[in-house]
Amino acid sequence: MNRILLWLKDFIPTRSNAGKREQFYACLGVGISLMLTEWLSHFFSPNVHQPWFIASIASSAMLLFAVPSSPFAQPWAIVGGNIVSALVGIACVQWIDNTYLAASTAGALAIAIMFALRCMHPPGAAVALTAVVGGPTIQAMGYQFAWSPVGTNSLLLLLIGLIFNNVLHRRYPHRQSEHVNSHRTNDLPSLERLGFSHPDFIQALAEHKELLDINQDDLEELLLKAEMHAHRRHFKALQCSDIMSKDIICINTATSPEEAWRLLQKHTIEALPVTNEHRQLIGIITQYDLALTKYDKSATIHAYTIESLMQKNIITAHPEQALVELVPLFINKDVHHLPVVDGQQNIIGMVAQSDILAALFRARYEENPIVIKNN
Repeated sequence: MNRILLWLKDFIPTRSNAGKREQFYACLGVGISLMLTEWLSHFFSPNVHQPWFIASIASSAMLLFAVPSSPFAQPWAIVGGNIVSALVGIACVQWIDNTYLAASTAGALAIAIMFALRCMHPPGAAVALTAVVGGPTIQAMGYQFAWSPVGTNSLLLLLIGLIFNNVLHRRYPHRQSEHVNSHRTNDLPSLERLGFSHPDFIQALAEHKELLDINQDDLEELLLKAEMHAHRRHFKALQCSDIMSKDIICINTATSPEEAWRLLQKHTIEALPVTNEHRQLIGIITQYDLALTKYDKSATIHAYTIESLMQKNIITAHPEQALVELVPLFINKDVHHLPVVDGQQNIIGMVAQSDILAALFRARYEENPIVIKNN
């Protein structure tokens, strides 16, 4: 009885993790895209004796606007999947006399070819079926059905989806990112040397063998975030304010490069925050920035100003930020010095790579103290 109850629980729908805003965007996108696709398709194909809109395009719209990160919703999946399926459906209805056999063959063969061409798109199976049971009008069109209305509908829908999703700053299309070491060596990236690595992830997917309706990069990112949350729970007591330097040496744009260099050498530091008169952060200058002037044969350091040399696009941290959130910034963003600012962009601290290392070592040491035995 308990097994039956547990089995019945599998039928209870799971809660969607899409927020209210995403749900609204999905409904809005589907409504706008179907209206525009329908109107434009009719504009380009005004012949009333031919279909200019197919019902399955609504399923494509749902994927494109409700789950734009899905592999089934990517451009090649939408256009390639629909057109290939239409061609398969027309071929089956012309070659197989029995309608039942033609319909089932069209659905199965369309999926097989979509697998082979890497354009899996569930509405494509419906397109193949439509080509078989859509009636004499569609069958009379022959292979033209694949280009209009299917191809026209798919391309117009995709164009609207590209505009809509990117205007809303949704990452579309979802491109597969390259997992390579930025140093172009055979070493794993720093964050993958502990915990699971990208090869581990690929191996797990290969062993799973089932097709997942989620982009591989998104799934890997979710797993990395889960691992990061576990680290955050482990090091929850450590925040940016606990490890940052608070007695900060700052300069302004009126400071000369010579004076900036002298301050770097005097305090044995590698970077100086640049602030305005309100102590708000406007830039950062490093030893590397100043050293570059020495290799410029056309000018001396006297010809430069702090404003012309400083880095203006700065990645910053906040005092309450968890320590584990800072580590990816140093590694993935190639950051060496992280200014800490308050809500008004006032500089209140600085975190260096050495601060991160010392804090992580201290946390590990307190958990597992190293015992040194005397001989």
